[in-house]
Amino acid sequence: KKVKQQHLFRKKYMLNVEEPDEPNTIRWADLNLKLKDILKPLASTTICSFIVILLIIFLIKSINNSTPAFAAIAIALFNICFPEVAKMLTKFERHASESNIQTSLYFKIALFRWSTTAIAMTIITPFKSILNEKGLIDSIFLIFFAEIITTNVIQYFDFAGQFKRHVLAPRAVTQDAMNLCMQGTEISLAERYTNMTKILFLAMWYSSIYPCGFFMCAFALFVNYYMDRFSLMRSWKRLPHLGTGISAFSRRYFFTTALVVMSIISAYMWSGFPFDDLCEYNDSELNPDYYKTDPVTAKCLNDTVIQIQLSNETNSYRFCNQDLLTSGKEFGFSPFPALSVWQPKGFEWMSDDQEQLVDIYGWTSVGYLCVGIGLFVYFFLADFWKMFHSDYKNQTEDQGIRFSQVQSISAYIPQISSTVFSFPLLACGVEEIDPDLFDWTDPDRPHLYYDLTKDADELIGEVLSIHHDKNFSFISHVPCRNSNKSS
Repeated sequence: KKVKQQHLFRKKYMLNVEEPDEPNTIRWADLNLKLKDILKPLASTTICSFIVILLIIFLIKSINNSTPAFAAIAIALFNICFPEVAKMLTKFERHASESNIQTSLYFKIALFRWSTTAIAMTIITPFKSILNEKGLIDSIFLIFFAEIITTNVIQYFDFAGQFKRHVLAPRAVTQDAMNLCMQGTEISLAERYTNMTKILFLAMWYSSIYPCGFFMCAFALFVNYYMDRFSLMRSWKRLPHLGTGISAFSRRYFFTTALVVMSIISAYMWSGFPFDDLCEYNDSELNPDYYKTDPVTAKCLNDTVIQIQLSNETNSYRFCNQDLLTSGKEFGFSPFPALSVWQPKGFEWMSDDQEQLVDIYGWTSVGYLCVGIGLFVYFFLADFWKMFHSDYKNQTEDQGIRFSQVQSISAYIPQISSTVFSFPLLACGVEEIDPDLFDWTDPDRPHLYYDLTKDADELIGEVLSIHHDKNFSFISHVPCRNSNKSS
């Protein structure tokens, strides 16, 4: 649709206007960056995250081989520690808003927690140990137990926050240093979202062989909800107003991916029953050479020695690979979807009911995969279309309330967070700005104290710093003088 010339900027340009992020989420030092300056550090930190994930999976495998119970505790501890590593990596990235930072954090932490909590246990557990005692089922239970107990106990006691408040704060040499110690534990919204999605993903990944995981998942989310409420009021630092960016990202991509993965993995899990890699000879009897009057001594995998009496009524079994998920070497390709037709001829192990169930799950997983790919393509095209077309729809009506009358009013004032001061530094002159336009107030000092333009005057002199408009942002506030008019 052609836009009328009087509606164009300078009668020539069409402006791309969109709803901005909240003022306290803007990263003023990272605005107006080129695309390559954003993508280069983002790619580097993502590669580093993949390397860390592979190293942690190797450590979990080593711990699981020695003591499976410790592996569950190690997974819970790694899930607590990795967000700090992800935060350090994300500091090297350049994003225009805190919402974009949180989205990047969400991707890294979610990928790590999904990989270590669910996927890693499937990879490192031998196929024949899935249903065995102290096998995969016990490991899944221990992971849920650790997520319910270990994670929440550590969050409740808040050891780092307690150390800052009770040890560092009384020994601080300045009031600002003490205030920083008393602000509370810094938390990210991305970490809380991934904590929830991690537990749900674990339940969905193993839903076919451990259906009670859904009940444990529900209980874990119930405990986490009340634990987060407690921490939000008692121990966490105040969070910026991030909006709905992460929740929209999670709805779009996490739940779609989780449903697709659940359908695919469930089909492969059902195809692997009874997880013993044994197929019965249906058309032959036991070789007479094996008939003996004396019992045969056999040694099991757990080093247990048992006695077996063989007879002509003894069933005969042979090895067959029941793991369709990792049997690509035998077929020359990875069989997908999981179907009963992939059983080698003469080495069938599925019952008739199992074959029917596997085929239903297999073709359902194909349907879910097609729907998932279709949704991702739709999301991409919709975002691409918005770059060239307006989709704004007015959802509200004018309430007759002036901007200056809003109690939670805050303006877009350039600010820079500091590790020395308990309040942000201001990268503009504040003499002509109404104090009500700030979303924070220092009870001991005026906003002018945090004005960096005054520091520039002191450091290089007023004569050399008269052109502040070239070095600092310029903010002007025009208050409403007529009470009958809106400002």
